[in-house]
Amino acid sequence: MPQDDDLRETVRSYDEHAQQYADEWFDKPLAAHIRSFAATLRPGARVLDAGGGHGRDSAELAKRGFKPCLLDLSAGLLAEARARGVDVCMVQGDLRALPFRDRSFDGVWACASLVHLERAQIPGALRELHRVTCEGGTLFISMRVGSGEGWEMWNGLRRFYTYVQPTEAIELLEDAGWSVPWWGVERSRWFSAIGTKE
Repeated sequence: MPQDDDLRETVRSYDEHAQQYADEWFDKPLAAHIRSFAATLRPGARVLDAGGGHGRDSAELAKRGFKPCLLDLSAGLLAEARARGVDVCMVQGDLRALPFRDRSFDGVWACASLVHLERAQIPGALRELHRVTCEGGTLFISMRVGSGEGWEMWNGLRRFYTYVQPTEAIELLEDAGWSVPWWGVERSRWFSAIGTKE
């Protein structure tokens, strides 16, 4: 799996703080966004939880009758998902080189995961997500609003972030083959969008 130094350091930090991170966020599902995403999918749809970490959202998608596959580069976060009883397919893998066949999923949930890639790597990752999605499939994405790239600290957890403006994020999605029927910004910090593969 290709890894640059920034991503390697971010993954190492998640591995070292996996339980602490999961303790903070596992019981705080993004219910409204998952509801909107779920409304675009057929019953029993196959969903890739791309960079889903400790499995919070995979567990919620499974409760709604979908078939999620949880992918993350952090072995520590995947171990936390197992420890918390998340009973779904789990794969340790890289968003930039997904270990799945073309058109493997009906939908992709990429919540706050592409943010950890360098800006130049995001277009390729979006094309990879497009590749593994079926025709007519749906993508949910969320990214941090801002400019540039940099490191953030949270309770000892050191993570690399790329920040985007909404217009830039929409352009990145469209260039990768996604149409964008809906997008929004929350608390001036998080850009979210629904994309469709036509």
